[in-house]
Amino acid sequence: ALRLVADYPVGHGFVCRVQLALAAALGGLGLRNEQRKVLERAAQMEEAHLSGQERGRDRWYVAFRGRLASLRLEEGDSGGALGVASETLERLESGAGCGCSPESLLQGSVTVLQLQLLSGEFGGEISETIKKCAARCSGTSHELEATFLLLCAAHKLRDGSAQEVKLCLDQAAHLIARRRKQLGGLDSKALGFLGAFHCLLNSRVLCLSGKFDLARWQVAEARAKLQRLESQNGGGGSIGGGRLGLLEADSSSESHLLYMKFLLLETEVLSALTQSRVEDAAEKILEAMALFDSNPLALKVCESS
Repeated sequence: ALRLVADYPVGHGFVCRVQLALAAALGGLGLRNEQRKVLERAAQMEEAHLSGQERGRDRWYVAFRGRLASLRLEEGDSGGALGVASETLERLESGAGCGCSPESLLQGSVTVLQLQLLSGEFGGEISETIKKCAARCSGTSHELEATFLLLCAAHKLRDGSAQEVKLCLDQAAHLIARRRKQLGGLDSKALGFLGAFHCLLNSRVLCLSGKFDLARWQVAEARAKLQRLESQNGGGGSIGGGRLGLLEADSSSESHLLYMKFLLLETEVLSALTQSRVEDAAEKILEAMALFDSNPLALKVCESS
């Protein structure tokens, strides 16, 4: 297909979609090195045009670099994925990225925040990233801004700032509802994933407040949303339909879903232990261990848990 498009007057976006499709096919065949080479060449081509006037090159640069970061994450290298994302954001922020859109800058910032959280960074660097994201929220993408707010809630949850967590969750829920209204009351796959993430975080807050019955209901709701996503994708596949960060939703969906499943089990373990329900906790721990053993690379970031 790539050879054919060289002889036809097709748009640049079509060529980029073919490149992404080729990379996905190579990945499906387990040819990771060839997949990486295709993505690296495509990203380099887009990077060479970042300072030009042609619109959309930044979006494709972000997509290709995002897929490269996703490959690192799927291989259990969260630090390497963070390095790719940070380098991408620096390039977008530099003079070379002077033609990039506000949405691409927000997407790059949100992704760095995602990967900082996954890598266990909670110092001054993550605070700076949060400031960047907040400054770049301008109503351009409800999905991206909701993702940022949910990641903020996850960060503040570690600090035990219950009121700040609730504020972030309420704001994210408002953006998700607004986007759903724009879609005529329907859930895109991206909104379904964000909804599950919201339920997960809300369950943690409810556990901290001692509202265990409500917390269990939120966990069940999150799990139901994930099951709907899996059924839509034939048991995995894409959760696309929105831009959730530099890690394009349709490129690393399986690892997203697995990670969410693990966090839901972890929430149930913590809730059961808090209530001294040791047998229930042990059952959920065994489920979490089985999930990890079946997907050691995708869940490498959960190994310490």
